[in-house]
Amino acid sequence: MGASDVPGRGERSVQRSLFGEEPERPAADTSTFRSCHVHRIRPPVKAHGGKYYLAPKIVPILLDVRAKVTEYLEPCAFGASVFLAMPRMKREILGDINPNVVALWTVLSAAESARQLSSRLADVAYDERTFETAKRETSGTMIEQATRFLIRCRFSRGGLGKNFD
Repeated sequence: MGASDVPGRGERSVQRSLFGEEPERPAADTSTFRSCHVHRIRPPVKAHGGKYYLAPKIVPILLDVRAKVTEYLEPCAFGASVFLAMPRMKREILGDINPNVVALWTVLSAAESARQLSSRLADVAYDERTFETAKRETSGTMIEQATRFLIRCRFSRGGLGKNFD
């Protein structure tokens, strides 16, 4: 999924190729990176091992190599905390092995489907019955899959989707 489809994340001007003609530099000491303000957006789902609290440390490191990089790839997206904290790049790609995560970010990548998802969630009752229904059902459209995934994650302890809060 290209994140240029994500609302507010459009195309950027072309930058230098991935690995320029510069000689390789030794690994930088992360304490020397310039301080920068990282604007973090809360991810739609929580994940154990998520990077929400680490994003302010990770983003400056990525920005230091930005002159060489025109694409941002997050192969294990789940909540995509670093992606949400990064400034836009020319091309942004999110991926995950979990089909529910793929459904969620695919739905969020298009304004119309994101509005439909929001509309569906607006009328959802926060109760165990809703959670168990979302846990039990498996078929349906991408929007239905993303809705059930968000319900399971947001209605359960730690976002694990196993037991109602």
